[in-house]
Amino acid sequence: MLGIFNSKKEDWLIPNPKNFSARYKMLTQNTFLMGVENKPLEMQTESILQINQRITDDSIETAVTVESIKGDTPNKELQDHLATTIALSHISKTLLFQRDFFGKFLFIKNKIKLKSDWEKWKNSEIDKLFKEKEEKEKFILNYEKGFEKIDQTIPLSFQNAILIPALYGFKSYQDSTNCFSPQSINSKLIADLAIRYEMVSTRTEVNNVGDAKVYLKSKLSNTDEMKTALEEIYSKSKEFSIKNYQFGIYLDYILERETGRILKSKFSLTEIVHDHLRYDLKIDLQEISV
Repeated sequence: MLGIFNSKKEDWLIPNPKNFSARYKMLTQNTFLMGVENKPLEMQTESILQINQRITDDSIETAVTVESIKGDTPNKELQDHLATTIALSHISKTLLFQRDFFGKFLFIKNKIKLKSDWEKWKNSEIDKLFKEKEEKEKFILNYEKGFEKIDQTIPLSFQNAILIPALYGFKSYQDSTNCFSPQSINSKLIADLAIRYEMVSTRTEVNNVGDAKVYLKSKLSNTDEMKTALEEIYSKSKEFSIKNYQFGIYLDYILERETGRILKSKFSLTEIVHDHLRYDLKIDLQEISV
């Protein structure tokens, strides 16, 4: 952070973020392709969100409220997962993010309210979602374990990361320092394969109508480790080789430079083991009228 504050603030992409309120539609689509003989597994959700940003003396507070969410899947085997996804959004409607002036997430500020919402939902709504005692107990255990680490897990959610971009302190022009902190995720397709990467900008610009545009893509940081694991996997196949493996994340933003308000964002993640085994995640965020 010292490097950021030693730079000229007028060079920042968002030099003086301001309070704003905005409403958005977020479309999320997951697609698994798992073999020639199987139908693709597809699930999509549409959320209407309200974002309220407030600037304090020493931080940025960003409240994200889910006004509504709906979803669809053509696959019977994903219907329970979709129902759980929608139910999770109903437990607490609002997350209050504390961020620094670079836009970087620091912690969740309304944990007490979230805990209260969970206890209320657990006592009144959970039986509507789970009929089997074992399933209910497993859900409770996983939720409460996750809640204990909420400040660590929140940045790993791609949806949340899109809503609170850590790029206010980016240079307002293309520069090698315009990048996010390194992240690590698990492969969606290969057990025990860790993927470490950072998002680096490929293009950064500010136009004459006050829009800030940033285009980022993933850069792998553990390629040697991944190569060793992948070579072992592909060695068991005569039809495919390590050259078939692909992984990439792309993230584009258009923001209002005066405030930091997101005008539009697109996210895509693709992982391919071979032609018939791949995972795609696409998220589109678009500002809508209040």
